Amino acid sequence: MRIMTEPDSGSPPPLLDAYAFDPVRFPGQAEDEEWPPPNFDFQAPWVHRMPIRFERDDGGEVVMVHVLDHMRMVSDIASAHVTLDIPVGSRDYRLLRLIPAALRFTAIIKPGDPLPGVLRGEPPPPASDDQEKRAWSVIMDLLSARTGEAGRALRNAMNRMPPGPHMFERAVAECVGQGFSLDRIAPLAKKLHRLANAHARLIAAEASGPDFAGLERAVSETHRMMLRDRRRSGDLLLNALAKLESAVARPREAADAIVRMGRMNIDAAISGRDFMAVTESQERLNHAMTELGVFWQRCATAWQTVEPDRTERKDVESLTRNAIRRLKIDSLYRVPT
Repeated sequence: MRIMTEPDSGSPPPLLDAYAFDPVRFPGQAEDEEWPPPNFDFQAPWVHRMPIRFERDDGGEVVMVHVLDHMRMVSDIASAHVTLDIPVGSRDYRLLRLIPAALRFTAIIKPGDPLPGVLRGEPPPPASDDQEKRAWSVIMDLLSARTGEAGRALRNAMNRMPPGPHMFERAVAECVGQGFSLDRIAPLAKKLHRLANAHARLIAAEASGPDFAGLERAVSETHRMMLRDRRRSGDLLLNALAKLESAVARPREAADAIVRMGRMNIDAAISGRDFMAVTESQERLNHAMTELGVFWQRCATAWQTVEPDRTERKDVESLTRNAIRRLKIDSLYRVPT
């Protein structure tokens, strides 16, 4: 994945590679170790034999659930290593630290399950049926507002179609069966199909993006913890963390601005703007959101595994420098228009 940086006058813009640009090392990662690994392959054999899983409770907190007969014993993720007899700092312990980030992409994790590919640098997954349905619900408003009788008929037909790759074609066929001209329905359906797909991809890019709020919390907690140590007064790392904390909201604010622009595009389409122009704008926004996510996903995930009272100073220094360098890529935070 390539990131375009600010062009110099008279010369083509240089390219940055999200993975080669100051590679991110997770706390405790050995020099030749692949991290995160492909699976939650805990080395302690008893972990795989225990009927446990990790999920989020009703309050959104990550918990470990131990199912025994008809009983569910729930414990906080922070104490899971004690329950599982996993030493602090071990490979299994570092696997536990990845579970909160992984649960953003799946409802349940069991020992041996694969890690979500996006946490390992794989491309974000395509839009799901649910995300396509959400995009279509937005487009339905557009149909009611400005496409007249044909649009209303298409909307009603779409409401009866299950999400899937052929739902537009089936809706068009139903409208034709009701007496509408194919020449009238098909061009409208094609334009709306493209717009709905573009909007669904933007929704998917947002959903698969980094946990920017979690990144901000991790930086703030690390800074606060180190401030309590009076021996660190005047420490260069403290100064760097203060600088980072003041600016680390930038990627989240950029992602929020991209989402707002996407909604504005739909509003513009409803008020009469050309469908094709709106679709192209949504594609540019999707590209910007995807690039932002690819550039920050690994860094944000690594920060969320930091434990201020346990993580080695060199690891905190590396992540702090890494994040500050990423924040300096101004072109990454511009919202396409």
